[in-house]
Amino acid sequence: MAVFHIDLQDGFKNDTVSILVDGREVARRENVCTRRMLGLAEAISISLPDETRQVTISIPTKGINQEVPLPATPTYLGASVNQDRVETFFSEKPFNYA
Repeated sequence: MAVFHIDLQDGFKNDTVSILVDGREVARRENVCTRRMLGLAEAISISLPDETRQVTISIPTKGINQEVPLPATPTYLGASVNQDRVETFFSEKPFNYA
């Protein structure tokens, strides 16, 4: 198993966020709000089974379900809400919030 980090960043406003791994919910957060000074709403760490193929970020309060195919060695994922979708990007290093 590998530890996978998801940073919920910009665009969250009192949202419910559910993280699914291959269709199974592994994390759920309520009232998620972006802190403007940091550009971060919530940091979530989960363990991924080696055979994991996909992570889904579900935001039912906005009617969004965004599937995120995983690269070979996922470590850090940044996710921001932009209108009616989630924009994601991967990083090999932790994100820096000042």
